[in-house]
Amino acid sequence: MDNGGCSQAKGKGCRITADSCTVEGCSVAALASANDASVRLSDCTLSGGAGHGLCVRDNGSCSASRCTLSGFGVACAGVLTGGALELSGCTLRGRANASSQEGNGSGNGSGAAGAVEGGGGGGGVVVEGKGSSAVVKGCSLGGYTGWAALAVAAGGTCTAEDCQMTGSLQGAQVGWVLCRYGGCNHRVQVLSTHTPCCPQAFCGRAVTQAKPYSCCPTTRFLNTLQVGPRGGRLHAARCSLADNAGEGLAVGEGATAELRECSLTGNGAAGARVGGVGSTAVLRSCGAKANGGDGVRVEAGGWANLDSCEVHGNGAGAGAGAAGEGCGLAVAGAGARATVIGSGFEGNRRSGVRVEESGAVVMKKCRTAGNGERGGVVGGVGVEVGPRGQADLSGACDVGEEGGAGGGVVVSDHGCLKRSS
Repeated sequence: MDNGGCSQAKGKGCRITADSCTVEGCSVAALASANDASVRLSDCTLSGGAGHGLCVRDNGSCSASRCTLSGFGVACAGVLTGGALELSGCTLRGRANASSQEGNGSGNGSGAAGAVEGGGGGGGVVVEGKGSSAVVKGCSLGGYTGWAALAVAAGGTCTAEDCQMTGSLQGAQVGWVLCRYGGCNHRVQVLSTHTPCCPQAFCGRAVTQAKPYSCCPTTRFLNTLQVGPRGGRLHAARCSLADNAGEGLAVGEGATAELRECSLTGNGAAGARVGGVGSTAVLRSCGAKANGGDGVRVEAGGWANLDSCEVHGNGAGAGAGAAGEGCGLAVAGAGARATVIGSGFEGNRRSGVRVEESGAVVMKKCRTAGNGERGGVVGGVGVEVGPRGQADLSGACDVGEEGGAGGGVVVSDHGCLKRSS
C-alpha cells in the first residue's frame, strides 16, 4: 500500500507475480511498477479505482495476459517516463461500461457531451513521457466515452496488433496538450469539435482556441493551459478503430501514426484526422468506410500518406454534407498535404477527394466512382479542387468524365490542377 496504491514493486530486483487475482477500489493505482522493478499478471481482474489500473514508470516493466481492467478514473493502463508495458489478450473497459459509479469529473464514462462540459473521462491505454513504450496485442479496448481508448503523447511509442478500439470518444489519439493550472498536468482532450477540455473537476470546462490555450472566461482560469510536449508515435496493424463518437484516429501536436491493414469504420466524425505542424498519418492497405464525416481529413500543417487504401461511403452522419464534410479525402489549410497511391474513393456523400485553402494533394494510379453530387453536377465529383487548392494527378488516375459514373474533376476559381499520364 503506497499513497492509495494497492500493490507496488519498486527497486531493482523487486517483482510481483499474480495469477487469477482480483484487485479493486484503489485510489492511485491497483498495481504499480517503478525503478527497475517488474510486475507480471495473468488472468487477473482489476477494477473500480480513481487512478490507474496499471501504472508503469521509471524503468519499471509490466506484462499482463488475459486480464480484465475496467472502471479507472485516469487510465486502465498508464505508461509514464521510462516505463514499459506489454498487454496480450486483455479486455479494457471504461467506467461507463464497468459500473454506474459517478466520476466527479474524473471518471471514464460520462459521455461525449459530459466530457466537453464537465471534463469527465480517463483513457484505456495511455503512453506518455520520454522512453515510455507499450505493446498491445489481441486486446479489446472500449467504452471510454470521455477520452480515447488508446492515447500516445510526446516521447511515447505504442505498437498495437490485432486490437479493437471501439465505443469511445476516439479510437486512438496521438499527440495532445497538457493542463498547467495549479500543477494539474492532466491531458487536455482534443475533441472532434476541436475544443480542448481538461478532464479534471477543477479545470473541467471547455476552453478556447486562443494561444496559449486558455481555460474558461473567468480570471481564475485564464492562460492556464499551454501546449504540451510534441510528438508521440503509434504503429498499428490489423486493428479496428470503429464506432467511436469522434474520430477513429486523431493525430496532432507533431505526432506520427502508421497504420497497416486497419479498419476505420462507423465513427461519428472522420475516420482519421491529422493536423498540426509535423503531424503525420501513414495508412497502408487500410479501409475508411461509413464514417459520419470525411474518410480521411488533413488539416493545416498535417500530412497524410495513403497507399492501397479503400475510402468508401463516408458522410453518413446527419448534416455531414451541409457542414462541408463527407468527402473521401479532404485536404484543407496552410501546409496540409496528402500523397495518395493506388487507392479508391467510392460512394462518398460529397467529393471523392477535395482540396482547398492552400492544401495540396498528389494522386497516382487512383480511382474515383459514384461519389455524391456537387451543385448541379449529376453523378458526383471524383476530384474537387477548391479555391487555393492544388491537385496533381498522374499515373493514369481514373476519375471518369465530369458528370459521368467515374466522377470527373471540378476546378474552382483560383484552384490549380495538374494532370499527366
